[in-house]
Amino acid sequence: MKETVRFSQIIGNFSGLMNDQADEWDRCDMIQPLEMLTARVCAAVGLGAAAGCVCGVAAVATLDGGELPTFLKFWVPVASLLAGALAVLRMLHSFGHPGGAGYLRAVNGMVSAAFFAALVAGTLSLPVYGTMFGPLIAVTVLIAAPSVLAVWFLALSAAHILLARERLAHRAMRVRTNFGYKRAS
Repeated sequence: MKETVRFSQIIGNFSGLMNDQADEWDRCDMIQPLEMLTARVCAAVGLGAAAGCVCGVAAVATLDGGELPTFLKFWVPVASLLAGALAVLRMLHSFGHPGGAGYLRAVNGMVSAAFFAALVAGTLSLPVYGTMFGPLIAVTVLIAAPSVLAVWFLALSAAHILLARERLAHRAMRVRTNFGYKRAS
C-alpha cells in the first residue's frame, strides 16, 4: 500500500524546524534584537542622545566666532543628538556588564562612543570636512569645556547602570538546562 504524504505533515515538519531554530536562539546568552527594545535600552539611548546634544551645543558655543551660518547653529546640535543616540546603539555591547571589569569595558565603550559620535556628527554637519575635523573639534571642545566631558561620562555611566539592570533582568528570565537556555515559565 502506497503511503501518501499530507500537507499537514509537511507543515508540521517545517514548524518543527522553526522551533529548533527558536531553541537555538534561546541558547544564546546575549540580548536578542527583538528583546532589545525595552524601556531601559531606550532610556540609555536617550541619555546618549541628550549628552550628544549637549556636546553639539557646546561645540557651537566654542567655535562660534560670528562666522558660522545660522543653519549650522541649529543643525549641529540636532546632528549631535542623532550621533549620540547612534553611538550608544553602536556600543551597546560594551555597557551593562557586571563588576569592575564590566565598568572598565563601559569606559572603553564611552571613549569609543565619543569618537564615533564625533565622527557621525561631523559627517552629518559637513559631509567631507566634518568627517575629518569632527573628532578634532570634539577634542577641542572637551579641552575647552571639561564640564561637557563630565556630562558625557555621567550620562553614559547612567546608561551603563540601566543596561546592567537590563542584562540582569534578561538573565533572570532564563533557566539553565542541560541543552542550553530556555525561557522560564
